[in-house]
Amino acid sequence: MWLTNAILCMLFMGAMALAMKKVTLYGIPYTWILMFTFLLGAVFFLIHSLSIRSALHLTSQSAMWILCIAVFSYAGNLFGLRSIASAPNPGYTMAIMGCSSIIVLLGSVAFFDAQLSLTSIAGVILCVAGVVLLAI
Repeated sequence: MWLTNAILCMLFMGAMALAMKKVTLYGIPYTWILMFTFLLGAVFFLIHSLSIRSALHLTSQSAMWILCIAVFSYAGNLFGLRSIASAPNPGYTMAIMGCSSIIVLLGSVAFFDAQLSLTSIAGVILCVAGVVLLAI
C-alpha cells in the first residue's frame, strides 16, 4: 500500500508544481498562493478527518513535533514555490526537492535505526549525480 500511495503522491505533487508555476505566471504573489493553498487544504483535511471520525489525542511532545512539522512545511513550501516561480523549468526545482530523500534516508538511519544498504547508497549517489547534471 505504501508504494501505491507514494506513486499517487508523486503524480499529485507533480501536478501541483505545474499548477503553481502556471499561477505564478498570472502575477499572483507566492505568499497569496501558499496562503490560499494551506487555507483550502486545512478545510479539506478537516472534512476528511471528520468524515472518517479520526480521534485526536495530543501530548505535549506530539504537539511540539506537529509545530516543528508546520514550520518545516511553511519554509519548504515557501522556498519551493519561490524556486518554481523563478526556475526556467519547474522540473529542476522538483528534482532538487526530490533529493530530500537523502536527508530522510540518512535521518532514518540515525534516528529510527533503519538499515542502509549498498543499493540505498547507490541511489543517493545517483540522486546527487542527477541534480549535478541538471545544474550544468
